[in-house]
Formats: sequence, structure tokens, C-alpha cells
Amino acid sequence: MSTLEQVVLILLGITAATHLYAGVMEGAPPVLLAGVGFIGGMLLYARGVRRHGLAIAAIPYTAVQIPLWYIAKAGNFTLVGYVDKIVQIVLVVALVVLVFRQRDA
Repeated sequence: MSTLEQVVLILLGITAATHLYAGVMEGAPPVLLAGVGFIGGMLLYARGVRRHGLAIAAIPYTAVQIPLWYIAKAGNFTLVGYVDKIVQIVLVVALVVLVFRQRDA
């Protein structure tokens, strides 16, 4: 795996852990399921299953988390939430770069 792919997996791990933690602590099943989805994608990617397709699918999957968080929290934001959104923005950028690199390879 390339360095970029490793960075993407680390960022996915961070946002997955954040979602799992928030889902359990807040009793929010949709947040918990989002975390499970991130982990599932990571495992499939690490196993080499349709990497290009997974990277493409991860872009909107990750990006939609940002406005959903803003709407769901409605002014009740936390430092953990802000950090997670920064991680997700960096992740989306990294995924876009990865998709273009994979396409050109």
C-alpha cells in the first residue's frame, strides 16, 4: 500500500473511532452505524477488495457526515466534533487525490 493509502486508512480509523464512541456514549444508533460503515470500508480496502470503487464511494459517504453533524448538533458542538470534522475534510481531500492517482496508474 502507498503512503497515501496508509494515511487514508489512519484518517478513516480516527473518524470511525470517533463515530463509534459518540454513537455509544450518546446512544445514537445512526452515528454508531456510520462508524461501523467506516470500519467495514477500511477492512475491505485493506484486503484489496475493489479499492478504486471503495475510494470513490468513501468520498460522498464521508462528506455527507459534515452537514449531517452540523444539522444534528444544531449549536451543541464539541471539541471532539470539530476535530472529527477537520479529520473528515482532510480525508475527503486525500480520497480525491487517491482516486485520481488510482485512475492514472
